[in-house]
Amino acid sequence: MVLVYEIGAIRVMCQHIEPKKNRWYYRRRIPVYCRELHRDPATGKKPDQIYFSLKTSSKTEATKLAVSHTRRLDALWMAHRNGNIDPKISLARLEAAGLRPGDGKAYPDLDPVTDFVDDLLGRYDPHEERPLPTPQQQMTYDILMTGQVHGRSAMPAISISSWASCPRNPSRSNSLNGLGTSL
Repeated sequence: MVLVYEIGAIRVMCQHIEPKKNRWYYRRRIPVYCRELHRDPATGKKPDQIYFSLKTSSKTEATKLAVSHTRRLDALWMAHRNGNIDPKISLARLEAAGLRPGDGKAYPDLDPVTDFVDDLLGRYDPHEERPLPTPQQQMTYDILMTGQVHGRSAMPAISISSWASCPRNPSRSNSLNGLGTSL
């Protein structure tokens, strides 16, 4: 569904959203070559589309969320198509660190989680600019924070790109929560 609405002199077009009972939902077809990324672990089935709630009743907020989901999925699928990422690598890396998918959201202040994120994204001098993550690092971070590869149920409260642009909090225990966001 393509949604077109006008706000004064601005015309906004947004794809992949639809209203349902005063809530906005994101719906998008998954390309055939990427369906393996979204395999349901319980049933083993590969879905042909993604459908989840944007958890808002505001059309404007839904549009912003849909654009960010679309960009993230496009980057994920392009990296997978080019052979740059593999969810099995991300899961193995989490397992080797003694973490499970979703631990970053459940326990954001634990030292193993903050240490893993620092190691994953690279430690750096606080006076230097934070390096941008690779697509594989982004996927590992998403799995740690959401518990799912594709973010069907929830997105991390802060993306890696916005996290990279924030100044680093010197406190190690609050390295993720010191950004003014809640994970």
